[in-house]
Amino acid sequence: MKSSLVAWLVVAMPLAAAESARPFLIAHCTACHGADKPKGELRIADLKWPVTTPSEAERWKTTADRIGAGEMPPPGHKTQPAAKEIQGALEAIHAELTRAERSFKG
Repeated sequence: MKSSLVAWLVVAMPLAAAESARPFLIAHCTACHGADKPKGELRIADLKWPVTTPSEAERWKTTADRIGAGEMPPPGHKTQPAAKEIQGALEAIHAELTRAERSFKG
């Protein structure tokens, strides 16, 4: 029973983390990084979740770094997230990156 619970958590955790980050990305990123003419050559829909390759992890790390530095969404943008929203999104992204990096090591 314990092994089935662990297996379920391994599968469910990335999905739960995605659900934590998704509202932030929809509210604050898709207006500029959506399907049509995405700015900065970044389409949010192109960021794969769960992360399965080192190149995907690098794209997410760059995205998280820009959010964490306060560069995204840019100052003066019509929708500015609260600090708590930023923290929650970054925690979700970092949790997924940690999980992915462990899987890359085998």
